[in-house]
Amino acid sequence: MMATLAPLAPAKAKPPVPPLVRIDAHYRKFLATRWVGLSVRAAVLTSLALFLVPMGARCGYTLLSALGTLFVAGPVTYLFGTHVLLRVRRSWITSPPTLPAKPSRAALVFGTFTPRVVGLLAAYVVFGIVFALSYGFTLTARSPEVALGWFTPAGRYKWHGNERLWFLVSGTVVFFFSIGLRDVFATQLGPRWPRTRLRFPEAVRRSLVACLTGFRSDSALVHDISLAAFVSFLYSVIYFSFRRWAWRWAVTHIPIIRPFVINFAKKSNVTWTLGWHLFILETTAIVAIKPALAVLNDYLTQPLNFASFTAKSPFSPEKYLLTALDSKNKFYVHHTLIELQRLAHNKAQRTAIFADVARPAQIHLIFKVLLIQLGKNYEVLANRGAAPKAKAKAQVHAPSAPDAHSVAIKTGDIFKPAPKRTGLKAIVGTVLEGTARPTPAPVLAAAHAVENAEVAVVKRVEKPIHEAEEWAVAAPFIGPIIRAGKLANGGFTAWVGKEWASRSVAAAVPDLDVLARIVDTLTTLAVASADEDTYGYTQAVLPSALEAFVRFRMAALALEKELLGPAGKIAPDGDADVRADIAKIVDTFDDGVTRIAGRFGTTLTAFRFPTPIAQALTDICRSA
Repeated sequence: MMATLAPLAPAKAKPPVPPLVRIDAHYRKFLATRWVGLSVRAAVLTSLALFLVPMGARCGYTLLSALGTLFVAGPVTYLFGTHVLLRVRRSWITSPPTLPAKPSRAALVFGTFTPRVVGLLAAYVVFGIVFALSYGFTLTARSPEVALGWFTPAGRYKWHGNERLWFLVSGTVVFFFSIGLRDVFATQLGPRWPRTRLRFPEAVRRSLVACLTGFRSDSALVHDISLAAFVSFLYSVIYFSFRRWAWRWAVTHIPIIRPFVINFAKKSNVTWTLGWHLFILETTAIVAIKPALAVLNDYLTQPLNFASFTAKSPFSPEKYLLTALDSKNKFYVHHTLIELQRLAHNKAQRTAIFADVARPAQIHLIFKVLLIQLGKNYEVLANRGAAPKAKAKAQVHAPSAPDAHSVAIKTGDIFKPAPKRTGLKAIVGTVLEGTARPTPAPVLAAAHAVENAEVAVVKRVEKPIHEAEEWAVAAPFIGPIIRAGKLANGGFTAWVGKEWASRSVAAAVPDLDVLARIVDTLTTLAVASADEDTYGYTQAVLPSALEAFVRFRMAALALEKELLGPAGKIAPDGDADVRADIAKIVDTFDDGVTRIAGRFGTTLTAFRFPTPIAQALTDICRSA
């Protein structure tokens, strides 16, 4: 008797994919496509650079060696050298690190070498090693007489290294390590977001032109080639001056390396002509990597093609962007803010936003999500960059929904003259601003006598020191060294002050570009609403935006007061550097307030604000 088969249970339906996950996938796929395009171009450029090496090294061509360079040495060099460096540099753009602001000069310098910085320097070193080995392989394959093989067996030492190749490898490592240090200490490695909207090919073309034709900029090709010439000459002089002494010491005190370098301490075929090979090697490596690094920022930060995203999405463009702002990826959020800023400056799309009569209105949603983003940044500023403490969630009672077609107009005047001081403030002001009373003459005479005596003692003590310093500066050999030291010390002091201020402010305000885009978007919509918002929905949210601007500005000024004291201890001009960095934040919000006040004028007196906010708004408008 046949057994009765049980009916199959229906397969469980997969849970729907959240919209935000799909949106993040759109961003990731689009940026990945750009990355693949850059990688292919960088690989081709690396192979071509190695292929053209013999032109400078004066080596011949053979068909087999040319094919080996293009299809073996080039791809291997890209995979283990160029690609590694590009990936590390990409991580600094998509997720820029925050370097610590230490309380002393020495701690500030040594504190720079965080794991991210060490990883970047290691990537530069790996690129230099891989490219130097590929250079030696390429030239040896075409002209064996250059003797740049990896090993030179000597008697019982079958794995003895080739000093000629070692010279090139170590020189290239020194060069790219110095390039890495320069990029860390003197170059902005984080994202440089576009200020004006350009087509992607045009932005890439401009960066390439700047790289190939500039000189003063650190991103220019000629600048790095001139640096390669200097490093090649200096390294060659130092190496050949201390070669035998250094290798003898190494062979004697480090036995583990003896089988590989023992002959380096003897007379060898390493000659000054290798300095030319070192320069050609470093120049070739720069040609291979520099154009890719020059356009890397454009490939990652240029605006995305949101039309292709929204075409396949059930959301409207505005709803798509509002959903995307909830992403956990800050890099994606910045791209979303760029697109929202573009929408705010497009009159046709603004008109569609203002014409929306849904509940809640589209303009209310835009203001809400942007103010939430501003609030997240304010929380970081309030906590001075530290992670906020978890708070118990308070029960929130939803207020009754107001009529969307009638906005209550509040009364008040935020642009009144400053109120007169009363009570304790008036007393303190009278004391501080009263007429100064003259000091009695006997007291002044005694004070001047003591002061003159102190000055005379200081002059007698400092006179021999000043005379010795003047003699040393005028000396023909010691003078230039002392003057260079003073210049270096002054430059170092200025750098320390600016770097400490920049790091301290960046810890509390990690991304000023985000704030600038949020403020510009809200301000542009608010100003345009005066003529384009038929239903007056913006009036309901405009006071919240103005109050948020002022509160963020006040928090930035409070941060400035905290940093001024330590800044003066780090560098003489440290307080000026702090003020300059804080001024960028304050000016961002002042510009938003003055633009809104300039458009609405006295009609803003219909809104009521807390007293500190009203006074701050008044001060901003008066100082504009």
